[in-house]
Amino acid sequence: MKATVRIPEIILGALLAIAIFAVGVIFGASPYSRPSFDESAKTQSSQSTKNNNATINRWTWDANTTSNAVIAFFTFTLFLTTCVQIRQTKILQRAYISVEGLGMEPLGAEIESVAHLSIRNRGRLPARDVSWSITHELCTNGARTDFPIRDKFYAGTLAIPPDTEMRRSQNCKFTQEEFELFTKVPRKAFFYIWGEVRYTDGFRGKRSTKFCHRYDSRGLYTVPADRPNSGTFAISGESMRMHQYGNDAD
Repeated sequence: MKATVRIPEIILGALLAIAIFAVGVIFGASPYSRPSFDESAKTQSSQSTKNNNATINRWTWDANTTSNAVIAFFTFTLFLTTCVQIRQTKILQRAYISVEGLGMEPLGAEIESVAHLSIRNRGRLPARDVSWSITHELCTNGARTDFPIRDKFYAGTLAIPPDTEMRRSQNCKFTQEEFELFTKVPRKAFFYIWGEVRYTDGFRGKRSTKFCHRYDSRGLYTVPADRPNSGTFAISGESMRMHQYGNDAD
C-alpha cells in the first residue's frame, strides 16, 4: 500500500530542520572557537600563533556546522518517517463502509415491493455520523451509466461499530406492465438500486461509499407458504450484480 506525505507536512519538517540547524550554528560553537579579529592586538601574540589559532578555529567552526547539518538532516528524516507511519496507521485502522444487496422480498405487481441492503463497517474503528441516500429505478438499459445521487440524506448521527451490519430497505412499486416486463424471458428490464453512504472514518476524515446494484429476473422465485409474504415473488441476494458503473469509495 503506497503511503504519501502531504506537502504541508514536508514544509513543516523542513522548517523544523532549518530551525535546529540555525540554533546549532549560533549556540554550538563557543566564543573561543570563533575567529577574533582583534585577538592579536589584545594578546600581542606572534603572527604564527595567530595563524595557528585561526586555522584551529576554522576547523572547529566547520566541524560544528557539519555536525549541526547532520543532526538537522536526521531530524527531518525522522519527521517524515513519523508522518508516513501515522498515515499508514490511519489507513490500517480507519472505518471502511461496504454496501451489499440482500435481494428483494416481497416482489410483485401493484404491491409494496422491498429491496434490502446491508451497510457494513469492515474497518477497525467505529464509523460515525453515518447518513445515506438510496434511489431505485426500473430500466431497459442493462449498461446504464448515469446514476445521480439525490441531495436528501437520512440520519447523520448514527455510529456503526467495527464488523457490524446495519440493514436498510427501499420500498418500490411496480405496475402490472412493469412487473411483466421485468420478469419476461429473455430479459427486457433491469432493476437498479443505487446511492451513497457518508461517514466519518474514526480520524475525523469524511468518507463516502457509492454503490449501484442491478437485479434482473434471474433468481426469481415464489415465496413458500411457510414464510411471510407467501404467494408473492422474491429475488435472492445471490442474484444481485455489482453494476459496472456507479460504484466508488474513498
